[in-house]
Amino acid sequence: MTLNRERLAISGTDDLMLVVLHPDAGSGDAEKLALLASSALPTAGAPEDALRSA
Repeated sequence: MTLNRERLAISGTDDLMLVVLHPDAGSGDAEKLALLASSALPTAGAPEDALRSA
C-alpha cells in the first residue's frame, strides 16, 4: 500500500509535528484502507459489552 505523508508544524510548540498518512483519493489503496478501517467497526446486532471485553 502506498501512502502519502504530510508533516504539519504545530504552532506554539517546540518542534512538535502532526504527521498524517493518506492514500491518493479514489485509488485502489484508498479502497484498501477503507476496507481495513471498516474491519474495526462493530457489526450490526453486536452487544456493546462484548465489544468492550475484546
